[in-house]
Amino acid sequence: MQSGSNLKSVISKTIFHRGFSLISILGLSVGIAVGFLVLSYVHYETSYDTFSPDSENVYRIVSVGKVGNDTIRTALTSYPLRNELSRQAGVAAATHLIEGVRKEVSFDSVKISAPHFYYTDTSFFEVFRYPLIQGNPDSVFAKPASLVISESVAQQLFGHEPAVGKIVYSGNPQIGLEITGVMKDVPANTHLPINYLVNSEVLKMSQPESADDRFDAMSTNWFYLGSFTYVRLVSESNKVVRRKSLDNYLKERLGIEARRIFADQPDQLRYIRLEHQMQPIHDIHLFSSFENEIEPGSDSLYVWVFMLIAIFILIMTALNFVSLSMANAEKRYKDVALRKIFGAAKRDVAFLILIESVIYSLIALLLALVIVELAFPYFNQLFEIEMAPSNLFYRFGFTGVFIITLLVGIMAGSYPAFYFGRLKEITVLRDDVRFQKSGVVMRGLLLALQLAITMFLITFAVSLYLRNNTLLKSEWGFERENLFVLSTGNVKPELQKQIKEQLKLLPYVESVGEAMFVPGDDYKIMSFKNPVDSSKVVMLGVNEVDSSFFEAMDLTFVYSERSGHQWKGPEIVLNQSAAKMLAFGTWPDNMLRVISSANDSVNYAFEVVGVVENVSFQSSSRGVQPMVFMPQTNQSVSGRILVKIQPGRQSDVSASIDQLWHHFFPELNYEMNTYAALIRDFYENEQRLAGITIMFSLVAVFLYILGSIAMVTFLGRYSHKTRVIRYRFSAPFLSLFWEAFHPFLFYFLVGLLLSLSVILPVIRIWFPAYTISHWWACYIFSVVVVVIISAMTIWIIGRRELNVRR
Repeated sequence: MQSGSNLKSVISKTIFHRGFSLISILGLSVGIAVGFLVLSYVHYETSYDTFSPDSENVYRIVSVGKVGNDTIRTALTSYPLRNELSRQAGVAAATHLIEGVRKEVSFDSVKISAPHFYYTDTSFFEVFRYPLIQGNPDSVFAKPASLVISESVAQQLFGHEPAVGKIVYSGNPQIGLEITGVMKDVPANTHLPINYLVNSEVLKMSQPESADDRFDAMSTNWFYLGSFTYVRLVSESNKVVRRKSLDNYLKERLGIEARRIFADQPDQLRYIRLEHQMQPIHDIHLFSSFENEIEPGSDSLYVWVFMLIAIFILIMTALNFVSLSMANAEKRYKDVALRKIFGAAKRDVAFLILIESVIYSLIALLLALVIVELAFPYFNQLFEIEMAPSNLFYRFGFTGVFIITLLVGIMAGSYPAFYFGRLKEITVLRDDVRFQKSGVVMRGLLLALQLAITMFLITFAVSLYLRNNTLLKSEWGFERENLFVLSTGNVKPELQKQIKEQLKLLPYVESVGEAMFVPGDDYKIMSFKNPVDSSKVVMLGVNEVDSSFFEAMDLTFVYSERSGHQWKGPEIVLNQSAAKMLAFGTWPDNMLRVISSANDSVNYAFEVVGVVENVSFQSSSRGVQPMVFMPQTNQSVSGRILVKIQPGRQSDVSASIDQLWHHFFPELNYEMNTYAALIRDFYENEQRLAGITIMFSLVAVFLYILGSIAMVTFLGRYSHKTRVIRYRFSAPFLSLFWEAFHPFLFYFLVGLLLSLSVILPVIRIWFPAYTISHWWACYIFSVVVVVIISAMTIWIIGRRELNVRR
């Protein structure tokens, strides 16, 4: 009976004060929705690579140290490492992956092109226990030319027909690959997305199909970093002790290999400090700072920041609810007093207020779930993830979601319940209820905090936006607007040559080149002897290109032994960064020598025939990396074609290439992009962070508006009695307005100073290249935004309060 009476009271109060009730429920629902969305994202980010059974025992091997003057921090390792690890105690299995380029796979008349193509060995499914829909994981790589595909690729090629046993062709139609397994699609939150797994024996069988550097040298050279290595430790082993033991063993093993290679130059060993370390796969996405990652990772700092923002939003939502409830408290005094006169105890009144707050929270929860359902597609697009609303309940469960909402309701209703519970009825009947000055101070400080955080988010979002524009417009060393990149996958060298010749005949095409890697790709790393001091070792990025690459990239030779660059043998071209680091021009000869294994009879020595201007291959914000360019071999057909065109002819050339392809190469898939579009994709993480920050800025602005409404309403009722007296003595409206709301201005200024103290150090740390004028411009923009919002809130709500309470 009592519960029904309380419910009727809540409904009656909600209808009677529908304006404040609507604002309160809307504020709660938006806060709860954003909080749940962000917490779902945090769960998504922190659960990377946890879907595989026993994944806590899987580790990746990384390479760290110094070789000469170069600092090495890369996810790549040497090819022979896997065999060495598989023989160690405590290691259940070890496997390696060699990343291939995008492949075209055909079966009968069906052809598809999908990324994430890897060469691996027979132990892959012993390390990664991914479920197979078809095939036996113990024998899928028993045959040299075996292939495991993902479920989505199998559906594209065969529909619902069984795939195992069928022969598909990739690149070279003379060598078929037998499908021996179909793997269930891995979730999106993994650092290792897979569509194809091919037995690495294929590299030996058909070197023209390989997109990797010379396989023979790679398979024995401990200083050729070109593969990813993973191990699974024995479950019952002490993982901390085992990791330390393996790290020490790998350090010793690399030392042995280095002493073997430099047996005739022992002084050179002091310049080599290369080690292999173990990294849990659960840490790769958030805690990896290594180069040459398979997929770009995130930063744990972002996750912590987002989690703190979600908690802040939920707390601010509850506090805004408190402020709005207390600002509207005067309308509830008589109701509370009458209840106490008729025998209601303090706890009864407090319980009624708490029930009201919890009911508001539950109503807000229903509205929040609708908002979450509608917002998830945009949320996924903004954060570039693949979540479903069901993830919310998977993470917290329905009970968890209900408990979180209940806690928000109790937190929001606790202070109003305490305040009204101790209110004396005689005070209300005498009309002697007074708002305390401490209430103004408390609400003012809350408003200042909301203002400071809102300004910080707005300033940070604007700064990110401006920095991204700077990065997108920065120089990469070539005219990207006039450059097309065509990706054809691995094809026969003669077909690749035919494609390039046809492209050269198109109108408005100035040059056509080819490269193993183009700016934005992760390049390979090789060890070279320092030409000035042969006792030292240097690590350089390596790219295999054809003779037309430099013309297509519009790169200028600052030094060349001959006019018109054409490869004529084992030659090499340095970029300016490499030439400076190696002190080119002071060498005893113009030869650069690759460090190979001691048992390798081939001596890779290249004559330096030129120095080309710098071009960024990673990011213009990270500087230009020392790199060498060497001629392509028959074993390395990249499928990356660069087409330099005349300015302003992008649409004409794009249409011509489409027509050419359909006429001459109708059976061959390809992808075409302008380089401007590729660079925009290159900075997608920076753009995503800017978008996320803008979203949080909008939420913070919304919360600040609610806080401002509560503050203005409270100030209007705090100064009511004094204002009535002055009004009766004909005080001007503006004078009354100033007297009522000038505390708002004071706490507004407090918020400005607080925001300035936070924004200044953060901007200087996060954007070190920004000048004072840059961040001041961003800060002034945020000031203008909050001044406009605050002025409109004070004027609209303040005039209403003054007009109502004269």
